[in-house]
Amino acid sequence: MPRAVIAVIEPDADLRTALEEHLAAGSYKTRSFSSFGAFETFMENESLLTDLVITSAELKEIEPEKLLKKFDGKDISLIFTGRSSGTREELQRIVSLIRDGAADFLVRPVDGVTLLSAVHRVMKMRMLEERVGRLENQVLNFSSESSGLIGSSSALKKVLEELDKAAGTDLPILIFGETGVGKELVAREIHRRSRRTGEFVPINAASLGQNLFEAELFGYEPGAFTGAKGRKNGLVEIANHGTLFLDEIAELPKDVQARFLRFLDDGRFRRLGGIREIETDVRVIAATNCKVAPGEKDSEEFRTDLYYRLSAFAIYVPPLRERLEDISELVEYFRDAAIKNAHGKLPAFSESALGIMKKLTWPGNIRELKNFVFRAVFTFAEQEMIEDRAIEKLTSQKNDEKTKFDFSKTSGYLESKKNVLDDFDRKFLSEILKRHNGNISSAAREMELDRKTIANRIKELNLKYD
Repeated sequence: MPRAVIAVIEPDADLRTALEEHLAAGSYKTRSFSSFGAFETFMENESLLTDLVITSAELKEIEPEKLLKKFDGKDISLIFTGRSSGTREELQRIVSLIRDGAADFLVRPVDGVTLLSAVHRVMKMRMLEERVGRLENQVLNFSSESSGLIGSSSALKKVLEELDKAAGTDLPILIFGETGVGKELVAREIHRRSRRTGEFVPINAASLGQNLFEAELFGYEPGAFTGAKGRKNGLVEIANHGTLFLDEIAELPKDVQARFLRFLDDGRFRRLGGIREIETDVRVIAATNCKVAPGEKDSEEFRTDLYYRLSAFAIYVPPLRERLEDISELVEYFRDAAIKNAHGKLPAFSESALGIMKKLTWPGNIRELKNFVFRAVFTFAEQEMIEDRAIEKLTSQKNDEKTKFDFSKTSGYLESKKNVLDDFDRKFLSEILKRHNGNISSAAREMELDRKTIANRIKELNLKYD
């Protein structure tokens, strides 16, 4: 379980020291305050995210009932300590405090065993509640995208074995694989199997510019830049005790790479425009479809030290063409997902149809197969069975769409050829840019062409893309 951060609010210096020593013996990280006002100032600066507060029920500044209301809606547990003569009124008040949200009430003097037992119980309950909430969200958000991990091929079994080993550690992970193979699905499964109790927070490094990416990742303070009117928590804070997933990590700007490397080393960062450091407990998983290892073709813009830091645990997700034996299971899964979307019966695929599908290369991998299955079952929805002829028809239509053009608008061989090439480039570039969220560098790497060449071609075609 991730290490908890505990704040102690206790005016009595001797008791405060004793509580600190007991908690240190239990390997908990603590911050101590002599008053609630000092704690409030600390929370305003948020120099450290807090999981649990242990406080006296006899603070002069604020009554425990009002203190509970201040903590209402915050993800912080509260344990009170206090004296008790055992009167009925005092017992009723303690029961009332627990009923209104206090995690526990410890009667003074508090010995180390009692304190650590209470803290362990509260933190375990927090962990269970967070895990239940996470599982509920997974059930609500469950979709056919999880099918990337369906199959019984030896290639997929190897991925699942590596995934299971990775889930048992808190090491950073680097996931390699082509576009569409399901790298994010692997990351989500690692998080699901891990001991992490926080959220799974994904971010695509290719979808944001440098300044915007830093703001999303680390957050910002009011006035940090034009338009920053309020404070915003970054994704690394939102992912506290959970997992931060960085997709297309090769697109991370070099300046941000340096800051992110420092964050990986000690879990500390500053918001943009901020002064104080914030400490988090975040597990980082990154993914890329590029060859970023030192000496490989895409490594020039990627820091070597960041590569080695992230690849403490590396997982390769194979393309669909290396696990063609999984196609039957994947097709059936996608068909079931289509049936749920259609709220009705849809045709099945014959063995001969599946046989043809197993011979295709599927450059778009799992994502392409899913789209193809959906297209097939809805195109031939009136049939009981999709045969090989239907698959051949769909694949030929797909190939025809790449090359067809209007001869009536041409006048001669050279112009005809130019129109065909322009039409092909327009469709191809639109599709690949859409797949890479408009990032030209990332698209150029997949096409194995120079970025400048692609940019010039986009300009020539006056190509618009989202």
